[in-house]
Amino acid sequence: IATCVAPSSVMANLETILERLLVPDSAVIRQATQDLQSMYKDPSVVPVLCQILTSSQNPQIQQFAAVVLRKRLVKMWKRLDMPTKESIKAALIQILVQEKTHIVLNSVAHLVGVIAKHEISTGRWDELFQFILQHRHSGEPVQREAAMLVLDALMDSAALELQPQFVSIMTLLLDALGDSSSYVVQFYAIRCLTVMAEYVREEEYHRFVELIPNVVTVIKALVLRDEVSHTLSSSPVLLDSLYPKDKACEAM
Repeated sequence: IATCVAPSSVMANLETILERLLVPDSAVIRQATQDLQSMYKDPSVVPVLCQILTSSQNPQIQQFAAVVLRKRLVKMWKRLDMPTKESIKAALIQILVQEKTHIVLNSVAHLVGVIAKHEISTGRWDELFQFILQHRHSGEPVQREAAMLVLDALMDSAALELQPQFVSIMTLLLDALGDSSSYVVQFYAIRCLTVMAEYVREEEYHRFVELIPNVVTVIKALVLRDEVSHTLSSSPVLLDSLYPKDKACEAM
């Protein structure tokens, strides 16, 4: 798997700190948190976290590494050199392709969303969209779900930057709404559309509204499933949010 180059001594130290965060002892956790904060000053912390994320065999350690890395990159991404950025992006794509553990995938997806906010507008991360398109049409439900999880994270973090691609994303979401073999795929499609509703422009409006009957059909099916009934119990509110602001009456 692609990885980031990091000093082994710093990596061992940081991984030990993350392991101490798992100890069921508040004093140990408090000290580990302080040690972690002090390491933020070390410029090598980003590649070290990346390497822990790609190499650890402990999903909880991977999750912690992804969360901490996301918090660091919110402020540091623009200051990183290009080779480091490319190394991190390549490593994250490979994790998304190979990882099966949901807590790791979820944390990495949100990390990807933070980076994508900076990279989408520059066109420097085509591999990310290739991943989404390829896995969205995979024969394996878990791969389709991973693709939609990533797209959901992108919409959460970078909806404005994704605006130029809304029409093609709507086509992908229409396809996802019809994926009756995976309620997870359908659910993430609805989440994406809910966020998109806040950013739809005039030229995309009618295409967007055409999707709403499909959303209604999927919600009716999903509320019958115990797995998601609690999540979709507020479906009237969800449907209301799917109409772009100031245009709902026009569509009635």
